[in-house]
Amino acid sequence: MGVEPSGMGRIGKWPNYTQFDETGHMTFHGNARPWIDELGDALSLQQSGSGVDKELVENTVRFSSGATYHATFASADAAVANLQLNHCKDLSSSIYPHIHFFQTSNAAPNFLLEYRWQVDFGEKVTAWTKLKCNQIAQPYSGTTKNNIAKPLTPIPI
Repeated sequence: MGVEPSGMGRIGKWPNYTQFDETGHMTFHGNARPWIDELGDALSLQQSGSGVDKELVENTVRFSSGATYHATFASADAAVANLQLNHCKDLSSSIYPHIHFFQTSNAAPNFLLEYRWQVDFGEKVTAWTKLKCNQIAQPYSGTTKNNIAKPLTPIPI
């Protein structure tokens, strides 16, 4: 077991912590890992179907109560965005995708996330993997609140 180092700033507890030096450089120690949500602009999404539209005041996408999950992408109301994983992602751990949404009723959403891995300088991957994000993080409270829909299992690396 080593000696606990001192640093300009630390988050976490020895031996699993994130340290910042005097230049602002971040270093992960032990089992500390970065967790950064992918942020995208809802207005740049492509959309299809009559059950989905852009809400310009709050920069969100709104699905009608009739918009539901379908196994065939073309038959569903959809919003599509192309996101790239942050380069600081630790590729030795799984990815826990989730969708933030404003829950306005006790009905559970039925989001479908499709993904594919593209590796730098590798062959193009054309097959998409479908992942239902329909597990609610918090029960509905009776008022409109930000909630999270997630899959039953993470995406393995």
